[in-house]
Amino acid sequence: MDEQQLMRVLLQDRLRVIGYTMTMVRRLELAEDIFQEVCMLALERRESITDESHLHRWLRATARNLAYNLLRKRQERQLTLDDGILDSLESLWIKQDDHQATDIVEALRHCMDRLPPASARLVRKRYVQGISYTELADILHRPVASLYVTFSRIHAALADCIYQRLATGRGGHD
Repeated sequence: MDEQQLMRVLLQDRLRVIGYTMTMVRRLELAEDIFQEVCMLALERRESITDESHLHRWLRATARNLAYNLLRKRQERQLTLDDGILDSLESLWIKQDDHQATDIVEALRHCMDRLPPASARLVRKRYVQGISYTELADILHRPVASLYVTFSRIHAALADCIYQRLATGRGGHD
């Protein structure tokens, strides 16, 4: 793969890879640092990347490995999503590689707006403010297990909504 084609794909996939990485490291600045490292590695190894499809898979796998390494070095295990969910996301991203990252972001915004207000507040507290499940349970005076169930339902509703928005080709547009 030539350098110009590689750079075009890296720029197109920037938000997607950073978003994917944030599901693991939970901090934008760390996800951006990892993306920069992924870019440098991609440039170094471009000769071994066969085509665009291979590059998309390679970017996510490399970002995931770098995120795990970073968390291991920091002796952290702050994954907001477990490995099974990350694997599901990986297969969804492979299927959705033809969608622009902006379409996915717009679909997520649309779907977040459709959540019940209490669910949207929980999502913002957990993912925007970075409050752990344990801290959130203490704040809400709820068992942690009930929050896991609640978030499972919210994640499923968001995934279904996003999938339907993208499948109809509407992204965030009504």
